[in-house]
Amino acid sequence: MNPSKDQPLPPPFNAWAVLDVLTTRWLSLLAWTVLFGVAGAGLAFTIWGRSFTSTAQLVHYEPSTIDDTYHPRALVTPSLVVMLQSPGLFADVGAQLQPPESAKELAREVQITLDRNNDVATVTATASSPEKSIDLVNRFSAAAIAYTQAMQRLEASEAGDNVNHQLALVESELATARAAVPPDAAAAVAALANADAEAASKDLAQRIQTARDKLDDLLVRYTDAHPLVREQRAELETLEEAQRRADAANPAGAAHTPTPPAISQAMYGRITPEEIAMGERLRSLESNRAILIARQHAIQPFRDNPPGYFRVLSAATANPTLQYNHRLELVLCACLGAIFGFLASAAVILLSEFLDNRIKTRADVRRVTGLPLLATLGDLRRMTPTARDQQAFRAWTALQSRLRSSPHRGMVCGVTSAHAGDGRSTWVDLFAKAACQSGFRVLAITAQSSPSAAKGPELASRANAKISGTPDEVTLTDGVLAAPARIAEQLAATECPSRINIPMSGWVWDVQGRRQWQSALELWGGIEHVVIFVELPPASATETILLAENIPNLVWVVGGNSSDAAETRVELDNLRLAGCNLVGAVLNRERVAPMQDRYSRWLTTATAALLVAALGAHAPKTFAATADQPAMQAEATATPATFSVVDPAMRASWQRRLTLGPGDVLRFQLYGNPNMTREDVPVDPDGRVSYLEAENVDASGLTVDELRDRVNDALGKYRRTPQVYVTPVSYHSMRYYILGAVMQRGVYSLDRPITIIEAVARAHGFETSVSRGNVVESTDFAHSFLVRGGHKVPVDFEKLFEHGDLSQNIALEPDDYLYFPAAAAGAVYVLGEVRSPGPVAYDADTNVIAAIAGRGGFTELAWKQRVLVVRGSSAQPEAFRVNAYGALEGKGTNFALQPGDVVYVSNRPWARAEELLDRAASAFVESAVITWTSIHVGAGIPEDTVDTTITRGP
Repeated sequence: MNPSKDQPLPPPFNAWAVLDVLTTRWLSLLAWTVLFGVAGAGLAFTIWGRSFTSTAQLVHYEPSTIDDTYHPRALVTPSLVVMLQSPGLFADVGAQLQPPESAKELAREVQITLDRNNDVATVTATASSPEKSIDLVNRFSAAAIAYTQAMQRLEASEAGDNVNHQLALVESELATARAAVPPDAAAAVAALANADAEAASKDLAQRIQTARDKLDDLLVRYTDAHPLVREQRAELETLEEAQRRADAANPAGAAHTPTPPAISQAMYGRITPEEIAMGERLRSLESNRAILIARQHAIQPFRDNPPGYFRVLSAATANPTLQYNHRLELVLCACLGAIFGFLASAAVILLSEFLDNRIKTRADVRRVTGLPLLATLGDLRRMTPTARDQQAFRAWTALQSRLRSSPHRGMVCGVTSAHAGDGRSTWVDLFAKAACQSGFRVLAITAQSSPSAAKGPELASRANAKISGTPDEVTLTDGVLAAPARIAEQLAATECPSRINIPMSGWVWDVQGRRQWQSALELWGGIEHVVIFVELPPASATETILLAENIPNLVWVVGGNSSDAAETRVELDNLRLAGCNLVGAVLNRERVAPMQDRYSRWLTTATAALLVAALGAHAPKTFAATADQPAMQAEATATPATFSVVDPAMRASWQRRLTLGPGDVLRFQLYGNPNMTREDVPVDPDGRVSYLEAENVDASGLTVDELRDRVNDALGKYRRTPQVYVTPVSYHSMRYYILGAVMQRGVYSLDRPITIIEAVARAHGFETSVSRGNVVESTDFAHSFLVRGGHKVPVDFEKLFEHGDLSQNIALEPDDYLYFPAAAAGAVYVLGEVRSPGPVAYDADTNVIAAIAGRGGFTELAWKQRVLVVRGSSAQPEAFRVNAYGALEGKGTNFALQPGDVVYVSNRPWARAEELLDRAASAFVESAVITWTSIHVGAGIPEDTVDTTITRGP
């Protein structure tokens, strides 16, 4: 129960009210939040559930052939992966499943990814069980290999058919050519046709020996892992396989088969050109036939058992099956469902609260009744007797301040409400008890309705009035009002009862009875130090208005969570129309607002704490900068007074261990192999470098010696005892930044030790500007700074550049940031009544008079006493009035300007009047001169001269 003064009406809804409503209904909020959260999790489990993922790896396979007569079409791995994602393959695999699945469904379960670095395709399948995922991966892998095998078989079949056709044509031509050879020339033609057979055999053996010699030479320099060694071994194996095939085509007995006779010296003289031509023809056809047969033999394995383009590198059973419980999806859906449930239930609660027409809060009481809220009362059962007495006293104090009219006269106050049970008796008891504790004699009158009393009783019956009841509570009959002095006597006595009940009966409806009621109240209220509380019936009873008309003060009791707002307004309007003096309202059974009561007092404290934290956010940085100040100052002081770093002892820590980084350029040279030298090899952006077989060697953060050791280790896997020389060509990974008022701002490479002066010289110096015909520097050295490692380095740039103090010329380090802000430069703008309106270049001595003089001075219409200077942005301009005339006469100060100021010289407000007066005076003088001339000068001119002059034509 808290008393309240007249205060502005708060809004019907505020943040604390919303929080209090939601806190009161927290159980409903929690139930709906949990329900929707569980529903969201259940929905996610229905959609996803548990899933198992299995993977298999397919490696790109290029089949090797004995000779080069036939090779399947070479396809790159990305193209093959795209082919494996064809709907036809998915449809074939889906048809084999139980139950069958469509190509679209299977495409969602099976994913194919390619590792471009090693030509490995990873097949991933997701299913509801591990067995199904493994089976799906294996089926798809087998189908993928079979798919590529079918591609090769089809290609080999087409190529074989073409070779068979060509072989049939060649054999037909060969039979025709042999039939055309005459019998007597058959031996010579056969000798000519088989002349190169033995040479071909000897050439293959020589090639094998050459390949072996070359392999031995490579093994002297390289290891078995070197690509050249592997390539030479493959070539040797191919030649040996060709030799084995040739030996298989000519068994051991074939060595004793008689070979065609060689061409003797005598035979050359008898060979005719026709025989030579037939021999060349037969040899060409035999050679083509051998090639086609070899190609036919090479094609036949691909037709019978094509290898395909893939091999299983890692089967699904070899890879662990991963179980995905979709916890993230479940948690997200549960959270979304919980959020939706919370928001929906909160919206329903707030909507029901908004549509509820009952009076619940203090704001509702003020808004509905339009009366000041005197006090509120919570749950009396939860209050201690001491707390009740204290709050009752505070409520009585708030009411007394509105009822007291004189120091000694009594006070009369009525209490009513909209309905029975709103707490009228409770408030009367509290007020009466607190008044008694304050030293007042209290008369509490309860006006009760008497159902047995007949409406309009005779007045004569009142003469027999009597008092009955207990010592603390008595009941008055109707006749008591006819003799109110008896009650006054009892009020003056010490044994006066604390509560008197007056039953309502027919006298309420009688005018004389109401007059007696009014007279009694006036008599009792005139007793000193007496407080009379009248508990009236509910305002819905008509008798209440008749009783309240005679009560000087009336308090309205609002039942929390029970009084209807519309009905309360109607009853209060009836009381106001009856002329009742409503002094205030009290709220009974106020709903507890835990959020506002507990935490609203902390809101100001929290806001202040946040503000202090925001303002003090830079304190740690300042402390850190202060802590680092001595070390940086010592380093800056230790720097010798010189223009550049020339002494090795002056080197910084980063120079003592110079490391490499992205952008640095190196030179690599292999000892004993000058042709292996690589010039201008850059370090990649990821910090790696490659040289010969040593690929992707991490060079970032290493010194040159450390990088050389790493490259030697990497090359040692392929070469015998390599010795690499690494020489830096240029450094670009170390940088510093210079911005501001310099000629060339940007990022510069720290390729050598450099000082601040050298850095400014490399940036082509500072910017300059022209002010009033003079070239001036536009750099603000006072606010220039050097940032290193997130902290400012204590460097006095004014001493360095303006006084030549080279002790401030410290050496730069990687990632240093130099900034030279521009000096306060700009222009001021002079407008209005000046000779030449426009901008004026600004310098430190620019003032109003100088700016106006720079634009030609004032015009004749200028108002020199009121020159306006506008400063600041257009959103928040600031205006100054300057008396330039007084400054010119030495009676006032000259106003100093700032860059961007606008100086406006207005014309004099009476300038138009001066112009009109000047014109009027000029016209008057002109008319006076003309009149005087016509009178005095015109009389002396002869008349005939005037006529002649007038009539003379042009």
